[in-house]
Amino acid sequence: MAGFTFGAPFFGLPLGAARRTLFEVALSVHLAAAGVAGGDAGAVCVPAGAGRGAGGVPILTHRELAVLELLANGHTNREIAAALYISPSTAGVHVSNILRKLGAKRRVDAAGLAHKMGLLPVA
Repeated sequence: MAGFTFGAPFFGLPLGAARRTLFEVALSVHLAAAGVAGGDAGAVCVPAGAGRGAGGVPILTHRELAVLELLANGHTNREIAAALYISPSTAGVHVSNILRKLGAKRRVDAAGLAHKMGLLPVA
């Protein structure tokens, strides 16, 4: 499947690159809808909930942070599992825990919140 490409506007991009590009577009749209302009970290309201440490920052395990980084790059549970040498169902459990701890309903929401909270390395 590595040779599969998307049509316009992603013509010629490998499947993985197009998926990440689409994810970045979705993340940008989500942040814009949330009123985040120019990377204003204070513009996103993080819902209160369980799994939070001092200052309201979610308590994520080292493994959850590794999964979160891959999730934020647009990887599927299967791709996360392969990268971390775990089963896809275990990757799914980690993703579910991340969503719960961040108070997110979707993967793109979790990625946006994680970026704004500084939980992900800066590229």
